[in-house]
Amino acid sequence: MNKPAANPARGNKREILRLLERHFERAQFDYLARVKPQRPKAILVGIAVASVLYGLAYAGAIYGWMNQFLDTNTFNKLTWTIMVPSTVLGVLAWQIAKSRLEYPIRMDIRQRMTMIEGNQGLIWRFQPILDAFNPNDLAAKTVLAHAQRGAVDKIDIDDYALTIGKLFESVEAAQKIPSALVAELEKNFE
Repeated sequence: MNKPAANPARGNKREILRLLERHFERAQFDYLARVKPQRPKAILVGIAVASVLYGLAYAGAIYGWMNQFLDTNTFNKLTWTIMVPSTVLGVLAWQIAKSRLEYPIRMDIRQRMTMIEGNQGLIWRFQPILDAFNPNDLAAKTVLAHAQRGAVDKIDIDDYALTIGKLFESVEAAQKIPSALVAELEKNFE
């Protein structure tokens, strides 16, 4: 019994995926997945700050009302009015905490990107994949252009991470990968 010939397009797809996996750890560049555990902590900081500020202002208003410094109408208006500044400061605290919690992750991605790209650049070698599957992606083209010139410091971390994700997604979603594309990739890696 003759064994059916292997699908060359499927072999090309596996070969390109292995090449991508060899050069990029997909999980390390998945920015959104890495910052997701930090988001509830930042929200909690914002809620805590808003609650403490409102509680202190409310305690002051209650003290003034109980000691007859404020009449009932002023006390009622004050308890509603102090919600706005405490909420604004809570949102500000949330954004600052979010930024501080995400900073080490961004620096880790920056360090990995600098290490991978070096002076020669690496991601630009995968340009045929993006040209074939995402030809209108300007952010990815910018990343590839900077990488090819060796200007790693000009590459935006978010765009770099998204470009790596798009490379993987494009290859995984492709039904058929032409042999010409594989040949062009091999030429870029020589």
